[in-house]
Amino acid sequence: MPLPNKKLRRNTLVMDNTTQNQPCREAYERQKMARQNYPLYKGRYKLREAQAALDKMLYSFDNIVDYQHRVPKPVYENEELGGFLAWETPDRMRQIPTILSKMAGYKVQPGLKALTGDGVPQGLVDTQARLLQPFIDQFIAECDQMHDRLKGPLQDEYDKLAAGESELVWLTRCLFRQVEDILALCEGTANHQSVHNF
Repeated sequence: MPLPNKKLRRNTLVMDNTTQNQPCREAYERQKMARQNYPLYKGRYKLREAQAALDKMLYSFDNIVDYQHRVPKPVYENEELGGFLAWETPDRMRQIPTILSKMAGYKVQPGLKALTGDGVPQGLVDTQARLLQPFIDQFIAECDQMHDRLKGPLQDEYDKLAAGESELVWLTRCLFRQVEDILALCEGTANHQSVHNF
């Protein structure tokens, strides 16, 4: 006798009040839950995707500064700056903390946990996952703070970008370094006892 058709139950996340004023924490948790519906069997390729996306993001910061300080002032606002057009820059800047948080939940942490499929020993993966969690918690909190700061006018952030003092760049580099360290596990070149702190 055939079994009745059953729909697979997807993991869903019900957000509580603690994340309602934390859009980056909420985005991170949602992406982490979404990944459970599409588990990774290997992690290296997903970490490389994250690394490439972060690299492109870092490059786009330079493009923003170049565009903002170009003389004469650019009149063509459809110039591509690294995944977005010049006229989209304010929205893109405000989205970066959320984008980083989503990436941490959907690609970085799951990518690390799936490195066993790439031949990294389970014990080493478990240790690194345990070491990474405090970084992620602090990182997401920093993203939420940055998200709040970017609600106002962006001129201060443009000035910080030009001066090399942008916290958006700093947050992006922090996650990029984590991904580099995790990928180094595959090559066996990392100091596996430590994860970068802020």
